[in-house]
This record gives sequence, C-alpha cells and structure tokens, in this order.
Amino acid sequence: MFENFFGGGARTQRQNPFEGGRQQQRQQRQRGRQGGQDLETTLRLSFREALEGGRKQVELPSGESIRLKIPKGVRDGFKIRLKGRGQPAPMGQRGDLYVTFEVGDHPHFDRKGDDVHRTETIGMFEAVFGTDIRVPTPYGQHLKLSVPAGTQPGEKLRLKGQGVKTDDGAGDLYVEIDVNIPENLSRKQRAVLHEAAEDANLL
Repeated sequence: MFENFFGGGARTQRQNPFEGGRQQQRQQRQRGRQGGQDLETTLRLSFREALEGGRKQVELPSGESIRLKIPKGVRDGFKIRLKGRGQPAPMGQRGDLYVTFEVGDHPHFDRKGDDVHRTETIGMFEAVFGTDIRVPTPYGQHLKLSVPAGTQPGEKLRLKGQGVKTDDGAGDLYVEIDVNIPENLSRKQRAVLHEAAEDANLL
C-alpha cells in the first residue's frame, strides 16, 4: 500500500552481495573442467615401414616420448587420434593428439590405395611368343608371372592378393609390360622378320 501511495512500482528483489562472486567461481570451475587444446603432428614413414606396421618410438610436440602402434599397411594421409595426449588444461583433462602419417615413395613400386603397380620390360620376341618372368613383390618375394603370347606394350597383368596387406585384406599387384624393340638388327635379320611379318599379314 505504501508503495502504491508513493508511486512505487513492483517490489524489487534484493541482490545478494555474494551472488556475483559465487557465479564467477562457478564459471571458473566450468572452464577448468573443460579439456585442454588438441594438438596435431605428422609422422613420416618409409614405404617399407608403412607396409609392415608395428611400433615406433615417437616424440610428441609436448616433448614426451611414446611407443606408437602403426597400423599394418597404413596409407599416406591416414590420421589417428591419441586421447589425452594433447595440451593439458589448468584444472581439467588434457586434449587429444592427432597423428597424420606421411608415407614415402618407392623407386620401383607405385601405390594406389592398397594396390601396387610396377613395370617389367621384356624382349620383342618374348612378347610375341610368350614367356615366364620373375616379379618382385613389395614384401621382397619373387613370384612367377606368365606373359601370354601376343602381349602388347602397356598391357597390365595382375597378381591377385600381392599388393598391400592390411588387417582387412590385401590389394593386388599390377605389372605393366614394356616391350624392348631391338635397334641394331643385321640386314639378314631384318629380311627374315620382314618376310615373317608379311606371311602373318602384319605389313
């Protein structure tokens, strides 16, 4: 009634002088419980290391050193997450560390996914009549590959399951055939080949 008489409005709520301090403390505790900052790093592997996988001693950006498990047959650009290995928070959990694998090239193999490609050179007559060759695999084996008669330059032959091996399966090994054409033939050799080509209606 007195408020109405003196023109007062609705009753105002008293403010607790300690409420602001409590709210600030709650905000600080919430920030403290938040995780630390995530970190990223790159781990370089040789072609062979990526094929075999295993464990490798790695120094983290924080200066720590750990033994990291590398997946068998890991691809270039593959990324894994190490939980709790990132930047620590003042009052909370550490962030995560993301490791990206960078796989080096091989001088004789070209990897595409889990398939592997290489080139083998054979002679002209081997391409004409067919032959058997020994082909190395990425894992150091040598396998027999039959080249059919009449194989053309640039033709690709497949060795199934001889590519990159992972826990989910294996890719294939593709062998591209390059044909070496003889340059220094004698006149007699040229005549014999010319006659054979005419008989086969190749000229």
